[in-house]
Amino acid sequence: MMVHEQHKNISTSEKTDGPRRQWAIILALSVAATLGLVLIIVGYAKYGESFVRRRDDSFGDMLMREGKRLEEALRDDEALVVYERALKARFNGAANRTYTLERAGALLWRQGRYEEAAGCFTRALEGPKSSMMPYEGLVDSLIHLDRLDEARQRLAAWNEALPASGDAGESAKIGYASGQLKEAEGDVKGAMDLYAQCVAQHDSALSAARLGVLFQESGEPDKALSYLDKYFLLGAPGPDNAALQSLYSRLARENAGP
Repeated sequence: MMVHEQHKNISTSEKTDGPRRQWAIILALSVAATLGLVLIIVGYAKYGESFVRRRDDSFGDMLMREGKRLEEALRDDEALVVYERALKARFNGAANRTYTLERAGALLWRQGRYEEAAGCFTRALEGPKSSMMPYEGLVDSLIHLDRLDEARQRLAAWNEALPASGDAGESAKIGYASGQLKEAEGDVKGAMDLYAQCVAQHDSALSAARLGVLFQESGEPDKALSYLDKYFLLGAPGPDNAALQSLYSRLARENAGP
């Protein structure tokens, strides 16, 4: 009989304590939610709308880092999708948006999507802490789009942005772009002069390759072979290596004679 009474008391105690614990949990959650709401209200009053958005502000930065990882893994198509998503989000650091615009522009440029690339590069140059990188792709994209006046203006701005101490690599890119613009304007002789100057001053491989092609087209195979030889000695960094190698081999065979 005593055992039965003890069991009955325990059961009654559990029935009483269970609801109490539930109410305690609900009360604690309610207090936490209220405190959170109060903090948001106080933060909004003190810092404005940016306080409420702060948790979302890092999403663009997170996507930027993921895009960078994919690009380093040579997964350019996936990286571009992630960069484009990042540009629709908020960034905690404005410079990270600039970097994302630069990288998205570079990938679009490589794919020949010149209109979109030009847009990204233009916005990047207008952003904080922009590098000089967008100029090359922007000028080339504008030339492909036949927007030559804009290309000329951007080329001048690129030249002005060079540090006073100079930068051989950047100067070589500017020289090559200047030759490309001359060609687009129909001045092939002027373009060849610029390419030759760029090769002599900066060992520009791309200018050497272009001279090789132009000399071959103008019926001067010896000069074409000489410049193509220089291009390959300089590391052959261009995207058209297969075609240039084929041209070089053909000119070498013809030069060797029967």
